[in-house]
Formats: sequence, structure tokens, C-alpha cells
Amino acid sequence: MRRRRPQDRPPERAGIPSAARLLWAASHRLTPALAAAVAGGAASAALLVVTTGLLVGSLPAAVDAGVDSPAGRHMLLMLGAFGAAALCQTVLGALESGAGAALRMRVARSVEERVTAAGLAPYGIAHLEDPGYADTLRLATDPQTRPDALAELLPDVLRPRLQAVGLICLLASFRWWAPVLLCLAAALTYRAYLAMAHSVHGSMAEASAVIRRAGYYRSLAVDPEPAKEVRIFGLGDWAADRMTGTWRTGMAKVWAARRRATGRAYGAVLVLVPAEAVVLGWAAVAAARGELGLAHLVIVVQAAIGLPALAWAGDPDYLLRSALLGLRSLIALERRSSTATGGSGDGPAGRPGTGRGAGAKAGASTAAPDRSAYPTYHSAGRSSSSR
Repeated sequence: MRRRRPQDRPPERAGIPSAARLLWAASHRLTPALAAAVAGGAASAALLVVTTGLLVGSLPAAVDAGVDSPAGRHMLLMLGAFGAAALCQTVLGALESGAGAALRMRVARSVEERVTAAGLAPYGIAHLEDPGYADTLRLATDPQTRPDALAELLPDVLRPRLQAVGLICLLASFRWWAPVLLCLAAALTYRAYLAMAHSVHGSMAEASAVIRRAGYYRSLAVDPEPAKEVRIFGLGDWAADRMTGTWRTGMAKVWAARRRATGRAYGAVLVLVPAEAVVLGWAAVAAARGELGLAHLVIVVQAAIGLPALAWAGDPDYLLRSALLGLRSLIALERRSSTATGGSGDGPAGRPGTGRGAGAKAGASTAAPDRSAYPTYHSAGRSSSSR
């Protein structure tokens, strides 16, 4: 069976690899610099945990023997290592922010060029009047789903996962089952928080039609032109009642969805807390028996507390899915334009290799575009083919 080339894959399956290719195409220098800053920041976080434990572990001997003793000099050395690790993390964080912002501007320019080329490639205006094309174009250019946001969202999402790898290695040096237990609890927590985010944003999307209707009733009462007629015919109370009732009907579904999602999130916390208690309690018992030194104990405690915290699905996790939806929409636009002009699909529309010349020879096409080529937005960053 022939293996699919990247350009042969359906837009619905475009994900992190497609995002990486987008960043690489925008800048061959900033993309490796950003990746190095993210990887270095994750490594420096684990190094900071280790140096903190070694510094705390060296304090008792330094206090007993004095600063001028070998133990005191060792403590000062660990203090310097801790400061170097903290400084390294701060510098790499600043470099990551700068590289991400610069790369995002490069990607934004590339996206604008590709969208423009995809819109101008087909001969005729039939595709511009197609609702599926309009929806896909909106997803590729809307501020909430623009693909250029991937330059800043990918580091925010990948960095905690890379930090988790270092914390897993540190915990495995204590007990092999400790990272396994905490990772399972963290995975359950992540799924619960992610479901909560999807429920909150998805419920708002599902209720958007009803809320938009409530906004229409409000406009009848407050916008200058319709408000005159509403007051002439004495319909002010009717408009206010309709606006309030419609808005409450739509928001009732949103509130119910949020209550269910919040309950699942609390249930995930009930799984996470016992897992952390088991690991921390086992470490305390091992330290009381003398099996675990002070430095190792501090390292294990930091890793046990930090690993589950990385399971939190914040705004970057949700926004990343929205940006990937915009990227899939951009790819759908280019492939549809390439098909309309008789291109091979090997490159962006309007560029060499897209078959623009073949389209010119065939003449301007006025046939209705195939809407099945466009992904449409439903809710919580999900897409499907237009019908």
C-alpha cells in the first residue's frame, strides 16, 4: 500500500507535524532557535529541582562546620549552581518569548500570502460566493483561529510535557511505580479539565444562535432606527421580555453544561490527591527510616508535586486546537484552489507547481465549487466536511 505524502493527507488530519512544517517554512533560523529555547527551558527546570535539593541537603553540614569548612564551600558551590540554573531558566524563557513573537510575525505574513494566493488561483468568482468557502476562509483568518498563533501556542503546550519527562526520571530514581501512579492520575485530570474546557466553549457555541436572537431583540429596543417604531407601537415591554426570555433559554443550557463539567473536574481531583498522598507519604517513611537523604527527599517532593500540576489544561491547550483548525482550513483552501486550477497540489496555490497555467488554458471556471473540500466549524475546535 502506497504511503501517503504529506500533501495527500486530508485536511482534517493535519496536526502537530503540519504545524511544525508551517513554522519551518516561515523561518529556517527562528524555528530551530525556538525549539532549542523550549528544550533548554524544560531541561533547566529539572536542573533547578536537582540543585534545590542539593543546596538544601548541604545546609546542615555547612551550618555545623562553618562557611570556611569543606562543607561550607560545598554549600556555596551548590548555591552557585542553583543561581546558575535559575538564571539559565530566566534567560531561556526570555529568548523563547522573543523568538516566538518574531516567528509569529513571519508565519502571519506567510499565511496572508497563502490565503491570498488560494483566493486568486481559481478563475472566476463562483468559489467566492460559496458558503463553504466563506466559512473556511473565516477560520483561516479569524483572530481566534489564525494559524500564526501556533508559533506561541506550541511552546506553551510542549514545554510542560518536556518538563514532565525530567520529573519522571527524577521520581523513577526513588521508586519505579511513583511516576507511573502520578502520570495515570495526571492523565485522568488532564482529560477531565480538557472535557470541561470543551464543554464550556462548546456550550457557548451551541447556544450562539439563541444568544444571537436575544441580541436581535435587544437591538430592536436600543438601536435608533428600530427603537423609534418599537416605541410608537408600544412594543418596548414586549422586546425586553423577549430578549430576557430568549437569553435565559440559551444560557440555561450553558449553565447546565458547566455544572456537569465542573463535577467531572472535581472527581478527577479526588483521584489526584490520593495518588500524591501515597507518593509523598512513602517518601516521608523512607526518609524517617534513613533510606532517603535530605537532598533526595527535597528532589522527590518537588517532582511529586510538580508532575501532576503539568496536567492542567489551560488556555494554550484549547487555543492550540483552534489554531490547528485554522491551519486545516488553510490547507483545505489551497487544495481546493489547486484542484480548481488543475494543479498537482504539491505547493501553495498560485505558486509554481500549482497548475495555474493549465487553468488559464482551460478558461475561467464558473462551476459551483465542491463544498466537501472545506472543513466547517462546529464547536470546541472540531471540524467536519460541509454538507
